[in-house]
Amino acid sequence: MKKNFILAAGVISIGLLGACMQEEKYVEIKTSAEVEPTEVEELSSEEVTEEPEFEEEEMSELEASGSFEGQIGYYADAFGDGVERDNADVIKEDGHPAEYYYYGEATAFINEFENSLDVRDGMKEDFNNLMALSFIIEVEQEKVLDGVTLPKGTDKWEAHKYWNEPTDRQKQAIKYMSLVFNDLDIAVNELPKEPTGYTYFSEGKKVEEIEKFISSSN
Repeated sequence: MKKNFILAAGVISIGLLGACMQEEKYVEIKTSAEVEPTEVEELSSEEVTEEPEFEEEEMSELEASGSFEGQIGYYADAFGDGVERDNADVIKEDGHPAEYYYYGEATAFINEFENSLDVRDGMKEDFNNLMALSFIIEVEQEKVLDGVTLPKGTDKWEAHKYWNEPTDRQKQAIKYMSLVFNDLDIAVNELPKEPTGYTYFSEGKKVEEIEKFISSSN
């Protein structure tokens, strides 16, 4: 699997969901009189956010075709277990949160399809849900970076060790994206599997669950 990630150095301000992004705030570490103060420095979001290297993987024939079916197949695999499979070494050895790689995929999806007219009839509502879920993942990534301070001299490749934990809402949005892409993949690539019921296209009965999640504030 091979995909060019377009990763924002900071978290994008999203208006579609009506979410008001707060500016990154960096606070000083408070210490008692008995403890040697830790030097901290105010950093931009670019310095707090690292950009890990993504290994280039061999593409399947469908992915290489650049077709709509291939794109759906790619994202279904990525949000399935592809992201964690392909970045397993970095996640394990360096402690990178897997959610950051899903955030990269969500950003790539937005860049690819936000203004695209190449969406099959009957799938537009499902793509609207995918877009909303992607925006949620980006919004929640801001919370991962919110208030982060780095000890002075911290290497940018070590910055992730000081991030906040991924939020439950971000994790749930990732899960829902995997379910929607799975059902679309089954439909457009005619896979011999039963859909899980999370798309309009497959007349799923669980779409309302996703839309309630999208419209909720937390």
